[in-house]
Amino acid sequence: EQAKNQAKATAKVAPSKPKIKPRNKMKNLHWNYFVYGKDMVKGETIWDDVLDVSPWLPVEKLAIFEAGTNKEPKKVESTEAKPAKKGPDLIRIVTGSDVQTAEMGLRNCPPVTECAAAIQELDDTKLSVEQLKALAKHGVPDEKQAEMLKGMREAMPDVPLASIEQYMWVLGNIPGVHERLESWIVCREVGESASFLVEKLRGCEYPIDCVIQSVHFPRLLSIFLAVGNYLNGGHIKGQADGFGLGDFKQGYAFRSSNGQPLTQLILEVYMDMDPKGLGEL
Repeated sequence: EQAKNQAKATAKVAPSKPKIKPRNKMKNLHWNYFVYGKDMVKGETIWDDVLDVSPWLPVEKLAIFEAGTNKEPKKVESTEAKPAKKGPDLIRIVTGSDVQTAEMGLRNCPPVTECAAAIQELDDTKLSVEQLKALAKHGVPDEKQAEMLKGMREAMPDVPLASIEQYMWVLGNIPGVHERLESWIVCREVGESASFLVEKLRGCEYPIDCVIQSVHFPRLLSIFLAVGNYLNGGHIKGQADGFGLGDFKQGYAFRSSNGQPLTQLILEVYMDMDPKGLGEL
């Protein structure tokens, strides 16, 4: 009963920050947001040192992240005969936000032909465990995707494959590729020695100490937090007290209508607010 009451109390925790109302509808940043009393306890995380800089945020710079800013003006219908619809430039079966996720996962992998040769030969020197996991997750099609890709290739033999689909097409034609990759990953991970892991952990001590002791890193977090809350204005995700540090990687993937990464804007804002601090960071 006590556990149930505690769970109810946690569920009812209201965000400490007010709702933000952007000037226009923004592209939302999908992040792992944290709220005090629900996901964090005051006095226990780096977010206690992060100031709220939202009142000084140059919102005019964020206009490039407004939803629909890259839409073309509505064209007047012409009475002339319309040309036949042009087919796709590339064959794609991965769509939407999955494209960005898969491309990020595969961008550190070698060309697909090298990957295929390494998988067939089980060559440990060609692919790391991380690359194997990325290929297993994003580069190998499931049964439904394989059928769809085959059908599109037959229907449009002259249309080239998009980058993700190139991996799927080549790797999907390796017999037992799913089982081969899964078994290989297990063997490689089990073979990792404890001393290697200890060395990796020791190698993390210095950068972690730098982050903990840094005066300027919390300022960078405060700008990222304020920008993210503004982009998610009007939603519970726009009242965050913190976010998962893994979301920093979204700073490059999340782009404006003109292709500018969010990271660039955040650093520009930091430069405007504290140029000396950015230099020391």
